[in-house]
Amino acid sequence: MKIGPSVEGYQRVDLKCLWDTMEVSVATDEEFQGVIYTRGSYSARKPPCFMDPTRGKKFRMKIPLDSCNTKNESGLYTNVLVLQHDDDLIMPGDAAFKLECDFRTDKEIEVTSSINLKPVAVSSRIEIADADPGGKPIPESKKLSVANHSSTVTFRPKKLLLKEEL
Repeated sequence: MKIGPSVEGYQRVDLKCLWDTMEVSVATDEEFQGVIYTRGSYSARKPPCFMDPTRGKKFRMKIPLDSCNTKNESGLYTNVLVLQHDDDLIMPGDAAFKLECDFRTDKEIEVTSSINLKPVAVSSRIEIADADPGGKPIPESKKLSVANHSSTVTFRPKKLLLKEEL
């Protein structure tokens, strides 16, 4: 049985990069009763890295940048969020998303009092991933991703697929 990446079962995934957390919101097509977790957090089954909702179509997780298997490479924070429809088994149709919050670049902005400050600039990115923890990397030709040079980004698979077909 091959798991692989999936673009079915969800309407959108929103990521907001905050100074201490990745705030992720997921909207599913139908009532969802599975589990949502960061890759590597399934066994512990503990919040904030794991969520076992009873049902619903909208879910939000706050993933700390210093835990939940979040990787930090000099200010580039990455994690993989998994939506698993069955509480115990990963199956075809389960979805996973690589989340990125990039705080590596500073930029200057001018404030109305004419003082130059150097706040941390952030860019955000969501990329489709393989839900199978042993899955192979997705070939470049099949990757779906969205990025934004701000703290928020939204992944809508149906809109991305329509753009690719044009």
